[in-house]
Amino acid sequence: MMRRTGLLVVAVLACGLAFAATTANAMTLAQLETYTGPIEFKFAMFTTAQNTQVGSNEDAWGVGNITSITDGFNNLWTAGEGGEFLRFIIYGIHDDAILPGNGGSFDIFSIGATGGAADGAIHIDAWRDVTAGNPNAGPAGRTGYSTYAGITSGSLWLSTVMVSGVKDDDPVTVYDERTAELFQNAQSTTNPTSGSGVFLADVTGGSFGPNLNSPTFARFGTTALADLFGQFTFAPASSAPGCGTGPVSTACWENKGNDPVIGNAVPEPSALALLGLGLSLVGLAGFGRRQD
Repeated sequence: MMRRTGLLVVAVLACGLAFAATTANAMTLAQLETYTGPIEFKFAMFTTAQNTQVGSNEDAWGVGNITSITDGFNNLWTAGEGGEFLRFIIYGIHDDAILPGNGGSFDIFSIGATGGAADGAIHIDAWRDVTAGNPNAGPAGRTGYSTYAGITSGSLWLSTVMVSGVKDDDPVTVYDERTAELFQNAQSTTNPTSGSGVFLADVTGGSFGPNLNSPTFARFGTTALADLFGQFTFAPASSAPGCGTGPVSTACWENKGNDPVIGNAVPEPSALALLGLGLSLVGLAGFGRRQD
């Protein structure tokens, strides 16, 4: 069994948004739901290959908090503003293929997990509540396929699923890379490692969903467009709640992430031929990996 983990230090999710004047004034989440313009999310997150769901082929999942939202220059919202917080869970990651990459690296192609409670999709769900999410229970805090104690409560703010077409097919390989929903290039298939990755996603719900539900990004192998585009880098984590200084165990998060780098808004044309501005998500933790 091979396992790979890392720390995602940069992530950018982009989507077409109608252009609007920015503001330097902090907003509540209710006010933010009427905002259009450049927007940037900063995250703190923990991920693991532990406590994946029985009966499924899920290889990785994680939880985290959105620490702040900006327009790239000005602060729009900070965790605790208006007495509210945003927490999220990412789940359903299955490594479909691991192939040799350039320079001794490895190309990892992931799709949605199946079996058990898994529904064949990689999900990212963000929840709005009056308390900050607490990951100190470690992987054992997961209470269901899409739930984690103290993270997935309150009201659903944004839900997304990753979609295929993030990579074009390489005819040299027997694997059709166009089927992958998440692509990562890693220096190793074991802990710890570093590398980078990309993905595409569609908005599926949540009160903030209509702000981002704008198909914009081309997908290989189909004429359909994706709402969101993400790119990231990752590196090894050194500590996490429950880990202490000992070896990784079922009580320990394997990776952690914060937001040391800020992404740029991505301009896209809107359906009305107005200038759109993208959404950047920065600082997600890298995904743990497990391949039999």
